[in-house]
Amino acid sequence: PHCAMGVCLDVLMVFALIFGSINLYHRSKIMFPIAFIFAIHILPVADGMPNSLANGAPINQTLAICIMIACCVGWYGMRQDFVRNGGEPPMDKPAGKLILYAWLAIGVLVNIAPIGEWGMILSSLGSKKEITGRDMPHPESGTDFYSRLNIPWIGKC
Repeated sequence: PHCAMGVCLDVLMVFALIFGSINLYHRSKIMFPIAFIFAIHILPVADGMPNSLANGAPINQTLAICIMIACCVGWYGMRQDFVRNGGEPPMDKPAGKLILYAWLAIGVLVNIAPIGEWGMILSSLGSKKEITGRDMPHPESGTDFYSRLNIPWIGKC
């Protein structure tokens, strides 16, 4: 689910870049709920990467909360566009600024953690510090929230 939702959000971002802000209101009906669920599902396993690479800094938790805030701003923007259009969904009209800002924030926040992880991994490649157990699972693997619910395959996706 993690990769599938992330790719889905990225595909929606590509559509927004290709088609612009026309009908962004309708695409937001898909984008904001998926992004919100994406952020919520990160929280139970948020102590993994990149937190573990950054000495336990709450990177994932911060990003998840920021994504949820961006979704709320987007929903508020959708409400404003709905009211501004006389109680009708704005068909074939450019989206309001709050919706655009929410899309931009979600796009950046969803992709900044993986890009940061790659940066941290690449920066450690030239270090003289010996990394043992490269091909071994993380010591806490199998003890996460999803494993305790007896659905560990969700945490591994």
